[in-house]
Amino acid sequence: MQEKSLSFFEALAVLVGSVIGAGVLGIPYAVARVGWGVGVIYLLALGVLVMGLNLLLGEIVLRTKHHLQIPGLASKYLGPKGKYFVTFSVLFGSYGGLLAYVIGEGQVLKALFGGDAFWWSLFFWVAGSYAVFYGLRLIKKLDLILTLIIFAVVLIITVWSAPDIHWPNLGNHVTWANLFLPYGVILFALQGAGAIPQVKEILPHQQKNLHSVITWGGLIPIFVYFLFMTAVVGVTGATTTEIATVGLGQKLGPVLVIFGNLFALFTMCTSFLNNAIAVKKQFEWDYKLDRFNAWVLTIMAPLLLFLLGARNFIGTLEIVGALFGSFNAIIIIIIYWQAKRKGDLPVRWYSLHHALLLSVLIILIFVIGAILTFWQIGR
Repeated sequence: MQEKSLSFFEALAVLVGSVIGAGVLGIPYAVARVGWGVGVIYLLALGVLVMGLNLLLGEIVLRTKHHLQIPGLASKYLGPKGKYFVTFSVLFGSYGGLLAYVIGEGQVLKALFGGDAFWWSLFFWVAGSYAVFYGLRLIKKLDLILTLIIFAVVLIITVWSAPDIHWPNLGNHVTWANLFLPYGVILFALQGAGAIPQVKEILPHQQKNLHSVITWGGLIPIFVYFLFMTAVVGVTGATTTEIATVGLGQKLGPVLVIFGNLFALFTMCTSFLNNAIAVKKQFEWDYKLDRFNAWVLTIMAPLLLFLLGARNFIGTLEIVGALFGSFNAIIIIIIYWQAKRKGDLPVRWYSLHHALLLSVLIILIFVIGAILTFWQIGR
């Protein structure tokens, strides 16, 4: 019983660690540019939809006999052309996310220790690549520890910031010109679908708990993001920085510089590790590559993008979230309905209600959100 309980929390930590990453640091900036109330609506609406999407993916992996990542699931249920089409989207979305973590960690380590953000980013890439090579067994232990640290630090930040919150910063003002800015950033911050097959792997004999892990793994980030964005926007308002903890530390002094940037450090670290493992598993499971070549293909792409000059933090979050996040969500829904007909295994203890309504809502909102985001970017 104790081992089963530990596996449940390890699985939950892997999912939460995959979700809470660089995106949380960009949410306050995007929300401050449009208005806190609008930001709360975005967070709740997209949070519920993404949790529903992850529950759909949970049923897909339960219906599938073999361990497969999303491109492998696309190949099984949509055919070879579907696999290569989805691989392009999933890989570039994942590489964009890993790039954002490398960019963000460089800025955070600079804020903590001084020096040049470029070299700190390279240092983090080396350390993260080393951990990714040793795989899920090491990372699920690290996740449990790092996730607990994240919760402790975000509570400290919230309590410490509360007396300095300027309540008019959380008023009802709306900047209509930036109305669609939070969509891509918040959607990026909520993504963690690539971790669902890993969660199934951690819970091989507890698959009836997968539903609970996915549900809690969706609710916890929403709660953490709400606390964090409220504290930061309430304190820094219109002066909120792209890396939220940098501006918060400047407002509240050196102690918050340390705690805020430790929060940023750990959130991006856990997310980098889990998302990199998901990409590595994709190459191993779906393309049958050996461990070393899968690792090289995983860690080299974000490094090359970074060295070629892709170093815009918010821009990376917005594009990856709006474009690849929306597209991958639609693909998962198509796979879901194919898996309902062609799945290998029956699903027990995992019943989803109103799956058709949920599917239609996700497709409708994500397509509209992506179009409006790119319309705003192109203006």
